[in-house]
Amino acid sequence: MRVVGTLAPQVREAELKRALRKRPDSLEAYDCALRGLAKIYQLNHEDFAEARTWLDKAITLDPAYAMPYALLAIWHTIRVGQGWSQNTVADQGEVLRFATAAIARDNFDAMALALCGHAKSILRYEFEEAMLLFDRALEASPSSAIAWTRSSPTYSYIGDPKETIRRAEQGLRLSPFDPHVFLAHTALALAHYVGGEYEEAARWGRKAREENPQYTANLRLLAASLAAAGNVDEAREMGRALLVAAPAFQIDRFVEAYAIRDPERRDRLAHHLRLAGLPG
Repeated sequence: MRVVGTLAPQVREAELKRALRKRPDSLEAYDCALRGLAKIYQLNHEDFAEARTWLDKAITLDPAYAMPYALLAIWHTIRVGQGWSQNTVADQGEVLRFATAAIARDNFDAMALALCGHAKSILRYEFEEAMLLFDRALEASPSSAIAWTRSSPTYSYIGDPKETIRRAEQGLRLSPFDPHVFLAHTALALAHYVGGEYEEAARWGRKAREENPQYTANLRLLAASLAAAGNVDEAREMGRALLVAAPAFQIDRFVEAYAIRDPERRDRLAHHLRLAGLPG
């Protein structure tokens, strides 16, 4: 587990005061960014496209505002993860471009730092850099539910499910009625799956599916967890649901690109997805 708080106390205090004063120059840009955030996880093509429109408008209104750049990095991450990308390499390049642009505009925007860290982790496997960004996000805003929740999956990717659980649970405590609560529940499902607690992983995965049935990251994980727990019929039902949402899904291609880089864990995931009846 990384230790938050590496700056000298007097420097950190000054920077935190600056962070607390930081606001977008345009309140209309802030409103557009929030509208984009509200649409981005509806996970249908119409709302997803509209999210991009709102985020582009926010940048036009206030080019110095960090949050819409961070959300656009996540937008491209989702496009890859949902299987909607027509050019994965180009979308990954946009993730890096927008993440870098967000941080360049505000080194102490907790949401931007956390979203950028998540993007760098899940698509570019830059785990150490991601964790540094999470540390900075929590230094700037220790009560940021987004920072706690978005930082949590990275620890499962590197094999530390206990830290994933701690962070996801803290995010839930800080924002129990978050409209994107399925993200924290998916993170908990991932942590329990990585930890070999497959029934518990499936329990959290079912909750996440109730909250957002179109979220393919959870559908993949739920199918694998159910198969690992021996619930093959339900696993295959989830596999069919995944193929409705992402018809082009293929196990080998997915596992090769997945942020879990440990070969043994990736092989285990591929095996469980095959048990769920998904194509290789």
